[in-house]
Amino acid sequence: GQYNADMQFSPRFLADFEAAGGTLEPPVVLITQSGTNVVLNWEAITGAATYLVQSSSDPYAADIDWITETDAINTDTTCTIAASADKKFYRVIALP
Repeated sequence: GQYNADMQFSPRFLADFEAAGGTLEPPVVLITQSGTNVVLNWEAITGAATYLVQSSSDPYAADIDWITETDAINTDTTCTIAASADKKFYRVIALP
């Protein structure tokens, strides 16, 4: 297409778009307790450079509020978090 003197590219269909960097498999996380800490371990995911680790007290809430104290970018395949008296749910996301 063209707008005034500028040539422009535009997609034909939604199928013309691709996710940036592709998608990675989710890690399978093993959760254990070590003293007063919770330890998350997972195997490396092919193509992952880092892992985002999050926790929440209620994963079914309409507006999930992931706790920022455990929002961490890890390059390792393990994460140690101080245990809480509250029940927690953890999520690890592989990032390219």
